[in-house]
Amino acid sequence: MNTNAKLTRNAKALIAVHLLYNVAALFLNTFFISFVMRNVQNEIEAISVLTLSWFIIQIIAFFALVGKLKTGNKINVFRLSVLPSAICCLMIIGLGSEVVHWVIPMGILLGMRDALHWLPMHTMAGEVVAKESMTKFTSYRTMMTGITRVVAPVLLGFFITIESYESVAGALLVVCALDFLCISLLKPPKKRVKKSGPDFAGLYRSIKRTPLIRKLFLIEVLNGISMFGALSTVITMYTVYLFKTDLNLGIFTTVFAMSAILTNYVFGKFGQPRMFPPILVVSTIGLCCSLLLFVFAVSEATFILYNLVSSIAITLISSITMINVYNVSKKSCVKDKHKIEYFTLREAMLTIGRMIAFGGLLLIGIYGGYEWLRWYLVFLIMSVVAIGYLSIKINRYIK
Repeated sequence: MNTNAKLTRNAKALIAVHLLYNVAALFLNTFFISFVMRNVQNEIEAISVLTLSWFIIQIIAFFALVGKLKTGNKINVFRLSVLPSAICCLMIIGLGSEVVHWVIPMGILLGMRDALHWLPMHTMAGEVVAKESMTKFTSYRTMMTGITRVVAPVLLGFFITIESYESVAGALLVVCALDFLCISLLKPPKKRVKKSGPDFAGLYRSIKRTPLIRKLFLIEVLNGISMFGALSTVITMYTVYLFKTDLNLGIFTTVFAMSAILTNYVFGKFGQPRMFPPILVVSTIGLCCSLLLFVFAVSEATFILYNLVSSIAITLISSITMINVYNVSKKSCVKDKHKIEYFTLREAMLTIGRMIAFGGLLLIGIYGGYEWLRWYLVFLIMSVVAIGYLSIKINRYIK
């Protein structure tokens, strides 16, 4: 693999768009969860309802967008992703603390935002980023997001602490405007695919005869359950529970992001496919051991240890699984006319995993509480183990 492959203008623009998306997502995801926790009586139930409505709408929106992406302009669809974020900010400004009673409408808007961002992001990345540049693109995109998370959480936490959520929501409207401008810098890919309607039946036939795709989609369900699902939300809740203020939430999020930045830089610079299996083994073992220690000995020290390990391990595991998703889309088993369906189904599998995870979290909120929450993490740990095992199994077939 050519680790010195250059990124195109479109690839750099996609990284910039994703960076700005994550600034808004930090506020509307992490800090909004903290906001809800401080203004409702049963925070576990409220957050579970928020995320379930979020993911239900997200999966519906994914399938609704397929026809538009196949027959229309992907960049125009991409621009629409800014609108739900802006409406969420306006709701926080207008409703103040009363917005916590509007968790279902907020969840619907967040689901629409993510569908409008991720599906065009993945389909365009699959089209405009060359295979030899994919490791660099994936790791650098994550690295730039991490750099944002070094600065943004402390600033967000600081201004929320001394000002209010409403004032910060107003500032985030400027970020939404910048995101819109960066999306406008994208150029349509030179390679043209014949426009046609959705063809999930054709993709299904490919999946039936290709075990590689089936295992890849199973990994995405497990990712939705754990690393891209309830795991980060539960840890955020524990951060607020243990450290009490949004300033500390911002400080610790920033500290852990710094190790992820270094990991992404090194992986993007030197990572090669032959290194993926040992990286997966070490990362999975390290993540599971640190999380088990946190589950069975909850303290500030074990929390910090887990987050330091996970900032490295999750970065590596998620980068490798995402590279595999992109590289499989370039193989002959996924035809050009089925690429949008492929990425749609991938996102659907991820969302199904998240719905499973947050459905379980909702049950804990109704019938259990914080006493049961850490035991729920054991289930998430087993999902991570399965991700590592399956990724090692399929990696040999992805060249």
